[in-house]
Amino acid sequence: MRQTILLVDDDPARLNLLARLIKQAGFRTITARIGPSGVSFPEHEQPVLVLLDYGSGSERNARDIAALIRLRYGSTRLVLLSSRSSLPPEMAGLVDEFAHRDGDESVLSALKQWLIRGRSAGQGAE
Repeated sequence: MRQTILLVDDDPARLNLLARLIKQAGFRTITARIGPSGVSFPEHEQPVLVLLDYGSGSERNARDIAALIRLRYGSTRLVLLSSRSSLPPEMAGLVDEFAHRDGDESVLSALKQWLIRGRSAGQGAE
């Protein structure tokens, strides 16, 4: 069974692009779109990793969304993607990893590393 990655973003075009890229790399993807009133998480899913976009244009900020993800998915690895060069201070303690979104290949390479680290920490095995 392929590992499931949850993608969380407010931009449907970016969600589709990233989902397609990650599927081509051999993973199963599910998406959650950030809307004006919150996030619509997929029912009955337990991803091995969650990728959250920092630059949400929604009324909810990334810190709020990360807190919701933690409530829903517990200790599932949470990775923040951003065009910023470093982890925003308000996200410290809420996310497991930070990635500068500077291209598709860098995201895929980092994704594989996060999953390897998650397995070595006792997470992510299916």
